Amino acid sequence: MINHQVKTVLLGSKQFDNAEVACILDLDMSNREGADHTYTAPDGHEQGYYSHTEDYNSTNENSGSYVPGTDSNDETVYTSPDSNNSSAEQTESLRDYLLNEHMENYSTPAGSVKYSTSHMSVSLIRYHEYREEDVKRQGLLDGISWEEFQDQHRDSIKLEVDPDYYSMVQNSSKIPQENITITAFELPVFIDKEGLSSADYTNIVSLVLLFVILGLLAFVILRSMGTRKKMATEEEELSVENLLQSTAEAELEDIDVEGKSETRKMIEKFVDENPEAAAALLRNWLSEDW
Repeated sequence: MINHQVKTVLLGSKQFDNAEVACILDLDMSNREGADHTYTAPDGHEQGYYSHTEDYNSTNENSGSYVPGTDSNDETVYTSPDSNNSSAEQTESLRDYLLNEHMENYSTPAGSVKYSTSHMSVSLIRYHEYREEDVKRQGLLDGISWEEFQDQHRDSIKLEVDPDYYSMVQNSSKIPQENITITAFELPVFIDKEGLSSADYTNIVSLVLLFVILGLLAFVILRSMGTRKKMATEEEELSVENLLQSTAEAELEDIDVEGKSETRKMIEKFVDENPEAAAALLRNWLSEDW
């Protein structure tokens, strides 16, 4: 899923023709549970409300003094110029504050991706097309052949990668840039001059065969039409007299209804063998009002 997202983003720039992405994901297979506590002061305060306070005040005063050298003193007394009046004051305060508290429990399931320790490698490919017609028109084939030109430009060229591509990969994979490696190359692609391919030869042969078949079909049709025209002409010239010349008039008068004479057999044979001619003969009879 991550590889597909990264590849889609990189190819979307339209600067490269292909991209290969490989990543090594660091998976956390342990289950973890925990809680976060967040304390904040109320709005407008630097601290929370009081939950408990204690104040202690203590004052000590001294207003008496001894007169040195006048009375018998049982103990040694030291005096100072300001020892007649003195005081001491002590104040102690104890404050317990209440803070706003936000508590959140969380559970991390096994198999989650640790993106901070995962790594990704990306290879970007840009194709440089060399067409034989263009190279020849540019004069790059002067003195060398097309095959020699290919040998001279067959090596790939390493390209400089724009830093923006690292940001694109990081944003689409959540892997930090220091764990991402991107390389870019320009690969040559040689395209030969277009000629007749095997498919073109096949199409040409098919067209030739098609024309030959059409020519033969047209020849057969024309020949058939000529034959029919010739037969129609011969049928039109055929008359009743020509058909009956081979049959004696006496035999036609002696045709028996129940038996078949030789003339009748000849007529039936002629009709069976030449149905079109017989039909033409009948048409002639009808047109001549026989």
